[in-house]
Amino acid sequence: MSRPTTPARHAARHAARTPGTVRRRLATAALAAAATAGVTVGTAGTVTADAEPAAPAPAAAPAPEAAPDAAPAGPAMHAGSTIIMGTTRGPVGECTLSDIAGADGQLYGVTAGHCVDPAVLGEPITAVWSEDGDLIWSGDPSTIRWRHEPTIPAGSTTPQVTDYAVFPLAPGVTDTHQVSSHPTSGIAPGIDAVLRANFSSTPRQLGEPLPVDQVRVGETVCKDGSRTGRTCGPVLGVNPVSQDIVALIPALSGDSGGALTVNRGGTWHPVGILSGGSPLLFNAFDSTTQALNG
Repeated sequence: MSRPTTPARHAARHAARTPGTVRRRLATAALAAAATAGVTVGTAGTVTADAEPAAPAPAAAPAPEAAPDAAPAGPAMHAGSTIIMGTTRGPVGECTLSDIAGADGQLYGVTAGHCVDPAVLGEPITAVWSEDGDLIWSGDPSTIRWRHEPTIPAGSTTPQVTDYAVFPLAPGVTDTHQVSSHPTSGIAPGIDAVLRANFSSTPRQLGEPLPVDQVRVGETVCKDGSRTGRTCGPVLGVNPVSQDIVALIPALSGDSGGALTVNRGGTWHPVGILSGGSPLLFNAFDSTTQALNG
C-alpha cells in the first residue's frame, strides 16, 4: 500500500539535497598574543632604561577545532513519519516509518518490505527521504534487510504475511521515541471528517516492541500512517506462528509500513507493521519483533 509519488511533486524539495553531500563546519583558529619583554615605554614615548622589565603577557589558548567527522544535524524521525522512496528516476512512492531501533551506535528504520521491493518500485531503491526532503538513507540496496511474501487468503481474517524492511539511517538522524501522524487532507470529504473527528494525532510515548502473542483478539490497537494518520480498531486475528495480526483498522495507499501499537499501562508499544488488506476494512500487520530480530 505504498503511495505513488511523482518526481514533479518532490523534485524541488530534493533538488538541493544530493545524496552523499556532507555538511561540515569549519572552526577558525584564534591568533596567539605575544608580548615584548625587557623594556617599558614612558608616557612621552621614550624608552626608560632603568625601568623594571614587563612580565610577558600570557599566550591566548587556541580555540578548539570542531571534530572533522562530526555528523551534521539531521531530521528528528519517529514511528508514523512519512518517508519517500526513490530510485534513479527520483521519488517513486510514499510509505510510513514503523519504528526506529538502535544497535552498536547505529539507528535503523523499519517499514514494509514492499516499500523497498524492486519488483514493486520497478528498479532497485537508491534513496529514502523524510517528508521535508532530508536524505535519511542512500547507497547500496544490499544494506537493507527486507522480505516481501504476502500470502493473505481472500476474505480471510487469519494473517499469513511476511512484509518488512530494516535499513540503516543516515548519520545525524535522531529518534524522538514517540509515535504520531497526521491524516492527509483530500482523501475524500467524508473520510477526512471522520479521521479528524474521531482519532487524535497527539504524540504518544513509545515503549519497547512486543511480540504478537501478547496481543489479544478483541482488544483495541492503533495504526499511525502517513496517509490516514492515526486510526484505531479491534484485533480480529493473531497468528503466533507466522507472527502477524489482522485488525479492523482503516488504511489507504501511503500508510504502508505504518506502526501498529498497543497500550500497556499508558505506554504504547509497537507490535506490527502495516502490510495491506482491504482499504478502510481489515488490514494485516507483520510482526515488529520479527523484523528487528531478522
